[in-house]
Amino acid sequence: TDCGDYSGYFGHPGDQAAQEDDYGCQYLEGISSMPASITNMKYAFMCCTSLNNYDFLEKMVNVKCLDFCFSQCKSISGTFTLPNTLVNLESVVSMLASTKGITRLVVDGSFPKLTDISFIAYGSEVETAKISAPAATNASSIFLYDSKLTSVDLSGCTSITSISEAFYMCSSLGDDIKFDQSIKLKTMSE
Repeated sequence: TDCGDYSGYFGHPGDQAAQEDDYGCQYLEGISSMPASITNMKYAFMCCTSLNNYDFLEKMVNVKCLDFCFSQCKSISGTFTLPNTLVNLESVVSMLASTKGITRLVVDGSFPKLTDISFIAYGSEVETAKISAPAATNASSIFLYDSKLTSVDLSGCTSITSISEAFYMCSSLGDDIKFDQSIKLKTMSE
């Protein structure tokens, strides 16, 4: 993927809370359109605390990278559905990290190139999630520090090989986690 490294990754949720006033477009509420030619949206709207819609994504058919794209966007609420028109998408690392207000995450479509879904909702407040990304191999820390998560359906992710720290500190999550039955996950000793 052309997303590069993750050297800009911030630590525990809230570590950058003091910086929100200095970074991001705090007053940007929405985007009416974006050029379809864009392929990399890494960090594009990070800390845009007033952004409340992402409808423009549906026409972004060439996007490959959404890493950190909406992280710390605190005004997007309800269900966040990744448009299945993003057939070139390869990576969504920390796409929704530290968001508040998104209660349901839906990634359900044909994403033939999407291999990295790690940290997708790290430190967020997602309560339920359905993720179907057949090529995804890395789901490490996918919901790390999400204390409101109660239900996860990953049965459409048929290639996952890593879930390291996937549900660490997900204190509300019981046994409502669904995986594809054919997945062979690595253990800590491997």
